[in-house]
Amino acid sequence: MMELPDNDVVEWRRSIPRTLLILLLGMVMVAVSAAIAFDWLRTGLGILATIVGWLGMVLFSVASLGWVWQLTRKDSVVIQVGPLGFHDRRVSAEPIPWDSVDGVTTHTNQRQRFLILQMAPEVWRRYLHSRPFSFLSRITAMSHGGVGVSTNGLDRSFDELVATANKWHHSARPNSTDS
Repeated sequence: MMELPDNDVVEWRRSIPRTLLILLLGMVMVAVSAAIAFDWLRTGLGILATIVGWLGMVLFSVASLGWVWQLTRKDSVVIQVGPLGFHDRRVSAEPIPWDSVDGVTTHTNQRQRFLILQMAPEVWRRYLHSRPFSFLSRITAMSHGGVGVSTNGLDRSFDELVATANKWHHSARPNSTDS
């Protein structure tokens, strides 16, 4: 596996306070979903609300367990961006070299922003993890033409990620069109 060198590499690390906040919100959503599923408020919303409540409990429980798992990991580095490529350990097992990236764009979905590394399908298939929960990364890649990355729960800003990715991508491929 290729490692990015330390010179000029910018790292995004897991932010414990932000991750705990996301985990707390996930637990609140599990509780709200349970209240709906078990009709604790005696609203009598019916079977559809019960089903939605159960689905919410499962979804938010799994998501919360994922955030707990993130907190237990020893290596806090999540994203590395440098002259040789881009590596988000949540998405890919190895760094993605800039010559594999066709463009760098952004996408916003319900106030959540994503950096999209545009690349051909055969390229993103080669780099994306084959882990069970990586299907979300594959859906993003299929719908947006590349790998999607967010900075939720990390210590640096999304705007800094976009600027750094654009800088290194443009220097590696000067004729590219980044946004």
